[in-house]
Amino acid sequence: MNHRPQFHIIGAGQLARMLALSNLHKGYEFNFYTPFEPTPVEGLGNIVKVDENYAQLSGIFSSLNPKSDNYITFESENLPESTFAALKEIKISSTLKVYPDPGTLHIFSDRYLEKSFLNQNSIPTTRWLLIEDVSSLTNCGLEQSGILKLRTGGFDGRGQIDLAKEPNSPLIEKFIAAGAIVEEKVSFIREVSLVTVASVKNPATHTFTDAHIECYPLSENVHKAGILVSAKAIFEPTLQKQAEEIAKKIINATGYIGVLAIEFFVTNCGLVVNEVAPRVHNSGHWTIESQTISQFAGHIEAILGPVHIGEPHYKYIKTYNLIGSIPRLPRLANSFLHDYRKTPRDGRKVGHVTVVDNDEEKFSQSCGILDGILRID
Repeated sequence: MNHRPQFHIIGAGQLARMLALSNLHKGYEFNFYTPFEPTPVEGLGNIVKVDENYAQLSGIFSSLNPKSDNYITFESENLPESTFAALKEIKISSTLKVYPDPGTLHIFSDRYLEKSFLNQNSIPTTRWLLIEDVSSLTNCGLEQSGILKLRTGGFDGRGQIDLAKEPNSPLIEKFIAAGAIVEEKVSFIREVSLVTVASVKNPATHTFTDAHIECYPLSENVHKAGILVSAKAIFEPTLQKQAEEIAKKIINATGYIGVLAIEFFVTNCGLVVNEVAPRVHNSGHWTIESQTISQFAGHIEAILGPVHIGEPHYKYIKTYNLIGSIPRLPRLANSFLHDYRKTPRDGRKVGHVTVVDNDEEKFSQSCGILDGILRID
């Protein structure tokens, strides 16, 4: 048997690119499945063109070489409903595994299913309601103050309407027809996120029996127009413990394996979960430079066996997203530029730069320069 693992990533964007780049040196082989071209993963593995519904996946995966160890994983949870159905039908065997479980991925791809799951497990969220028709929005009490969100597909500020600012938006009826929820706005102090690695304890069986769970330090996040513009590692033990308790509850309730990220609002009443991302996450990009095992290495290794991510190498760590295009940046000490090789476009994440240091003054100087160039308020 060929025991060199074959990884099959559904998706071929920058997250898939960094998953491959962080693991190719280990001898793993990568295959990417995407309806789009060109992609950031050119030259990193085998790119398989599929239609927009990923209809070919079940046929492709059923014909994989049974003498190789094959692992299916995901760049994004934003997949067509038909894809989840096809993935659930894949016959799992000793040489074919899917992580995370498609049923769990499906929960976190749908805001209604996600919020229902969180509330059923006594995990705090904002007040929300399922909106099935226009009258249910009109009479819900949040029709002039809430945020209307598509159940599926929205990201980076897309797929939502602030009803206080756009009470008569022509998109409201379209959102409701497509499937929507409305959320009460949260009065928060700041936004943070936690990236966790839940790994297989027993590689021989690959069964979930209380996964080995480790967590990176929290990130304090800044958004503009709904898009993450910066993520800074913070070291606050009390807040970290609260976030980790919630993460472990989610992981144990779902039998999750892989990297999982949770976005929180920090409020006067504690942490409130905003969203759960069943994958590697933008706010964890700084782990590439700051950790022995980054989130990208951790996700792949978690599928194979227990992962120990280690402690951060630096006291001060911050990532800046490069949105729209990559500007001319000065060479700064301990800064690392990542170009996703994507075509420039307004609102598109095309790269990021991470600054790390153990000297607070040097770190602040570098961040001050980048704040000015990137117009981070």
